[in-house]
Amino acid sequence: MKHAIDSGGLEPPVSPSMTSRIRLKHLQAFRAIVNAGSITAATRMVNLSQPAISRLLAVLEEELGFKLFYRRGRRLVATVEGQSFFRRIEGTLSGIDDIPSIAADVRVNSYGRLRICSIGPLLLGDYLPKATARFQGDFPDAKVTMEWRRREDIDEWVSSRQADIGFTLLPIESNSVTWRKLITVRAVAIFPKGQCFDGRETVHASELRDETTVLPKQNVRLRQYSDAAMFGDQGDMRVDIETSTAVTSCHLVANNVGVGISDPFSVSGLGRDRLGIARLEPELTLTYCAIWPKDREPSQQAMDFLDAVAQVGGEFFEAFPEACPV
Repeated sequence: MKHAIDSGGLEPPVSPSMTSRIRLKHLQAFRAIVNAGSITAATRMVNLSQPAISRLLAVLEEELGFKLFYRRGRRLVATVEGQSFFRRIEGTLSGIDDIPSIAADVRVNSYGRLRICSIGPLLLGDYLPKATARFQGDFPDAKVTMEWRRREDIDEWVSSRQADIGFTLLPIESNSVTWRKLITVRAVAIFPKGQCFDGRETVHASELRDETTVLPKQNVRLRQYSDAAMFGDQGDMRVDIETSTAVTSCHLVANNVGVGISDPFSVSGLGRDRLGIARLEPELTLTYCAIWPKDREPSQQAMDFLDAVAQVGGEFFEAFPEACPV
């Protein structure tokens, strides 16, 4: 799965007058360099020579009016503007890549492809994978595309119809989507099996700060809640290891790196045989939802998938009672 790159909210202006010479081949060459890290490696991805890719990149930068890469040793690294531009065109290019499979679906008049985007915890844990398995069991001819996206990007992907449904964390800040609540859970304390808090049913967040702490970075909403619970009005205190996702934090804790706080969905991908889990005090609740474009009702296929998600949600607390809100 491709990981979106955080550009700090900076979006390069692209006016229609700037794009007169830009063609699909320019964008495909740009994507290849981003993914490969060099023009040499990119040649194998787009089957073009190095001079051809260099010319395409030069034209694209000239038309856009900003540099897309800078050199770091032998690698080409996207500039802040290049990262932001990539985020905005990635979905379009992915859609173009899907044209052959879309055409095949139309030719055989099959059940259409359902495009889903989701934040990491729901997709990388067991929640959406189990729902997808149930959905496929009911509709074996269904085609599904699933994309991991940052919470900040989910609204845009759905409102621009790059995805039929999005799964994310409330609150929703966009006015261009409609949302439906799925499930409210409480965050849990996580720790290595057989160490420190093992055997405890409840752990207070303040107890974690005296251990080696593993938490997501501050731009992740769970981290913001965790800081308030662990440190109170003392502000952001020592956090030993920061990660980009709660899923990564869970894997580090499972490998005896430290302790932390996680949403229960990220925990579900590892399970109790690898990770110690306890009810967290004070209670930190997280509410997740499904979203779709405001001006379009979900298809029957999308509604069928949401039914499968609801069934899995109803069973989740049986497996993880620590995550059940009071």
